[in-house]
Amino acid sequence: MTGDSKLWREFTQYEERAVELWYEFLKLSDPIFWSGDVAHNFGDLSGSFEEWWPSHKHLFRELKKNSIDEVLTESDFEFFSSFRPSPEDPGCMVFGMWMDRTKGELRLAFEDLLTKFHKGNLGRQKFHSVGDYYSFEFRPDIRMLNKILAVYKTYSTDQKNPKKDRMPLWKIEEVVSKSTPLILKAGDKAEYLWTRTDKPLKELEILRKKSQHKTVRKYINYAEEILKNVVIGKFPVYNVSKSKKT
Repeated sequence: MTGDSKLWREFTQYEERAVELWYEFLKLSDPIFWSGDVAHNFGDLSGSFEEWWPSHKHLFRELKKNSIDEVLTESDFEFFSSFRPSPEDPGCMVFGMWMDRTKGELRLAFEDLLTKFHKGNLGRQKFHSVGDYYSFEFRPDIRMLNKILAVYKTYSTDQKNPKKDRMPLWKIEEVVSKSTPLILKAGDKAEYLWTRTDKPLKELEILRKKSQHKTVRKYINYAEEILKNVVIGKFPVYNVSKSKKT
């Protein structure tokens, strides 16, 4: 366990993109609402993620955790001992194992240790939440978050225009969908509203615009909830079952 680079797990492409989305949403928020820790740790977000990431990836790094590690040095012993279990963290236990015992004896002894120290259903979580400083509240849905971000960026930019020049929400759907499709409008998996021909075209256009409006409003609601939480270091937090008035 010697050498700092050996202690930390490499980020996956998925994890790095998820952190980038965290960065982008925080960048959209008002710094006046940032918690002290977020302001101190995330710092200046005026540049690109690629510029920010190398000097801030330590915020999200996670220790490599093998099932069992061999303790070879005094520093190894001190390192593992520092993670002794607590009520908040399952932690790590350090044991000595006498190799003059039979494998059967050792297996029974290990089972006794598991019974004593490994309570309940502890174990590896279903996904890597990443950082030891900052970690994801829930498994990030990259596709969903990309849509939410694209909608909110377009919407928030449009809100800076005079009220008379702002786009209706159905129009925002059309603009965003040029690069990030929000509604399946063609093909075998297209939504029925976009393929049906049983009503006059003008009536269908009204129904489709209502659908577009509802879709964009949903993503705006999600974004607003994400922004409320990202400023206090929680991401991604949005309730996909929440219903708000449009």
